[in-house]
Amino acid sequence: MKHKLMRIGLRGDAVSNNHFMYMQATLLKAGDVAMGVSHSGTSPETVHSLRLARQAGATTVAITHNLGSPLCEEADFCLINGNRQGMLQGDSIGTKAAQLFVFDLLYTLLVQSSPEQARESKLRTMNAPGHDKIIPFTYRRHFPFLSMSLLDAL
Repeated sequence: MKHKLMRIGLRGDAVSNNHFMYMQATLLKAGDVAMGVSHSGTSPETVHSLRLARQAGATTVAITHNLGSPLCEEADFCLINGNRQGMLQGDSIGTKAAQLFVFDLLYTLLVQSSPEQARESKLRTMNAPGHDKIIPFTYRRHFPFLSMSLLDAL
């Protein structure tokens, strides 16, 4: 999400270290947005970070599966993703896919809210100096051991 936002001219960061989360949350202000992501909605570090961001004046958004969670209580907006997982499943691919879907929807809405800025910023980042020096990824170059029939299917 951080990189997608950067491409359309929006600054964002993704922090998983709780000490850095706390520091960044306290530096936010009105007009900033803090998002907390926790499937259970009960991760103490994420809940505390969202609380600090809200106290600093930022708009807060929770992304969780648990509507009645402490994370939602700290959020101005609570977005529910629909994957269920058992206690032993932790970080299942279904949960990650549901969270990525929510992120992609948010990104799409941001682009739609300011399409000209998004387009201009995306073009500027695509034309950044040195961008033409990047070697394009090709399956044949990077995976020469794959069979031709599999490569043709890609």
